[in-house]
Amino acid sequence: MSFTGCQSKSREITIEEKRCPRCGAEVEIFSVDAEAKCENCGFTVYNDMMSCVQWCRHARECVGEELYEKMRRVARRREERKQLTSE
Repeated sequence: MSFTGCQSKSREITIEEKRCPRCGAEVEIFSVDAEAKCENCGFTVYNDMMSCVQWCRHARECVGEELYEKMRRVARRREERKQLTSE
C-alpha cells in the first residue's frame, strides 16, 4: 500500500520554539523531528506534540520505518516520564 499523504491531516511541516529545561535558551524543533539539541548547552529537547504514530494505523507506512521507530521511542520515553512524575 502506498500513501501520497497523511490520511487525516495536512503534512505541512511546522516549526515550534521550546524553552530548554536546562539553560532556558530557545530551541527550534520541526513538527517532523522527534528531538532537537539545544545549541546553547547540548541538552536534548523532545517534541511533545502527540504524534500520528501513537494513533494512526497507517503511520509506519506513511512516515517510513526509520522515522516511525524514532517517534515511537520518543513517545515511550514521554509516557515513562509521565508515569514517574505521577508516582
